[in-house]
Amino acid sequence: MFWILALIVFLTAPILAADGSSCMNSSKSRFNLSCSDDGKIFDINVTAALGNCGQSTCNGNTPHLIMQKLSCYWKNNCTIDLPNDIIVQTTDNSDKCTGTKPDILVLYSWKCTSESVQVYDFQEKTGSNMSFDRGILRSHSRFPWDYFFSDFCTNSKSFSSCSRTVKFWLKPKYTFVITVHKINVTEPDSLTWYTKQDTTPRPVSMGTMTFDDSAEAISLQLNLTEDSNGDSGFLICYQSLSIGNAPKDACTDLTTLHFNPQILKSRGDKDATKRKGGKKKGKNKTETNGKQKSGKKPKG
Repeated sequence: MFWILALIVFLTAPILAADGSSCMNSSKSRFNLSCSDDGKIFDINVTAALGNCGQSTCNGNTPHLIMQKLSCYWKNNCTIDLPNDIIVQTTDNSDKCTGTKPDILVLYSWKCTSESVQVYDFQEKTGSNMSFDRGILRSHSRFPWDYFFSDFCTNSKSFSSCSRTVKFWLKPKYTFVITVHKINVTEPDSLTWYTKQDTTPRPVSMGTMTFDDSAEAISLQLNLTEDSNGDSGFLICYQSLSIGNAPKDACTDLTTLHFNPQILKSRGDKDATKRKGGKKKGKNKTETNGKQKSGKKPKG
């Protein structure tokens, strides 16, 4: 039994990487992403690539990898494996690997919603006054899968267009911070914002907006038409904080960022390779679907 455990330790010896990423070049193993307690996966930074672990030459996505990433959202845990199909979309402005099968899978990080943070759906809160001090607002429950005109316009057979609005009332002597973490709302649809004091609609874009209590209320308005092409929608974090404590990113306090602490391989899988990083918050862990030494947790 001792030599079996020794072999597992030998096969899981880490290769350190300055960027804290984890790399896998074997189809026999998987990354297992998880969130602590009731946290849900909020974002994933993972890519397929050519080359070797530690020396990739081109990064991109395959249809299977895209499907895996989208399917992980809002779950407490999920697995991602090395895709066996071709790269159809590059992420580093290079077309060198388009149409080829990737050699490796590189996981940089993933985010989870923090405990007690509520996730609300714009599609359900339409027409509502948001009285919550903080939270995450997503366009629809299926985000980041595409939305449809009928998701928001319930009488879509009777109307060719519709607008839906959610309003945030600002607390006196507080700062209101909105961070647009992701947005994919394409023409002819649009997402705009305006205040009670200035009703001129302005387009919502990626980034952070900060308002003082003089704005009184902030409204987000989604405008759709029956010619909508659909898209993934949007993901927004918001917080109401005392003046002077506004963060640069409202998502920072509402989510936890994690790096892969350790990769374990199935016994005999000599091709799998690991690069080790750290873990910033929470009790999340990532491991491949193989055996690990009993009684010991992966080190971060």
